Amino acid sequence: MTILSGYIGRLLLIRFLALSIGLVLFALAFDLLENADAVVASTRVNSPLLNYALYRSATLASRLLPVAALLAAILSFVTIIRHSELVALWNSGLSPFRQFGILLPAAAVLAIVQYGVDNQLMPPAADALRKWGIAEFQPAPLPTDDKGRLWVRSGNDIVSLRYDPKQPGLITDLHIFRRDDSGKLILEVESAIARKTFAGWQLKDAIVRPVGEVGEMTRGSTYAWQADIQLQDIELLRQPAPELPLEALQRISSADGFGVRPGYIFETWRQFRFVQILNPILLVLLVAAVAQRFRRRGTAVWLIVNSVLVGFFYQILSAAAVSLGEAGLLPAMAAAWIPPSALTCGILAYAIRLE
Repeated sequence: MTILSGYIGRLLLIRFLALSIGLVLFALAFDLLENADAVVASTRVNSPLLNYALYRSATLASRLLPVAALLAAILSFVTIIRHSELVALWNSGLSPFRQFGILLPAAAVLAIVQYGVDNQLMPPAADALRKWGIAEFQPAPLPTDDKGRLWVRSGNDIVSLRYDPKQPGLITDLHIFRRDDSGKLILEVESAIARKTFAGWQLKDAIVRPVGEVGEMTRGSTYAWQADIQLQDIELLRQPAPELPLEALQRISSADGFGVRPGYIFETWRQFRFVQILNPILLVLLVAAVAQRFRRRGTAVWLIVNSVLVGFFYQILSAAAVSLGEAGLLPAMAAAWIPPSALTCGILAYAIRLE
């Protein structure tokens, strides 16, 4: 079993590597044809096209790895069918589920690669391209009022503030509106400057106005604001949710987007990031299940057609479901997990039928 798993795993991984490189280079060639002039004109770094190609390759790979996994699995099983090896597996008593088990180690490697690209390579690459301001990588402005102040939410506090991204420990023109659990305003606090401390934020020369309760307004005091506002995380809201790493999606989702952007957008992508890790495994198992029907010679064309149709339909369905989740029309978990759950049920049902 170990020898068989290693043999099929090598077939899959070698084809996956070749297809991943080929697809990324193919897509990169068309991207450079469109954006090469803008890349050269927008930066003074040495070898701008080479730098752009390296960064852009990471963002393209994130999108193309599932396609490479699907095609690699198809080519692997075409090779197995052509040499009648799938018939030999059946004759030796290996059921579809045992064949799935043989494929799982190699498929797990593909999932690890997908995780690494999505969370370690793609986010910093997209951020570097955004600093250049090239093509689709444009920094999005944060919504501010007519006085240039940003409004955010921290727990029960509604806050207006100004800040400089280069000074993440400093807030200016701070105005806090504190509410109770029912949403009623109970306190207003103003301060021209606030500094980050280990315990929260320290407001200098604060003006504190109790609302709707016994108490007097105080001026010029130092006020300790127990809030966990991380300006670095607010700055991440300039980036599209698909380009954020999993841990950033978790922080922003748990803070409900800080009241700046809807939290369900980030929760949808947080859930979908787990689905993206599983997608290579599901697509490999999909091809393995479809191949059981076409295990005789001369039927590789139908294996390719059926696998490609189902695989690309699944990708389109996943994209549509995530779009509905981003729009708030589907719960985040449903938007992310309905398509892979449906595909998993289809694979299992088909394998059980073949049993």
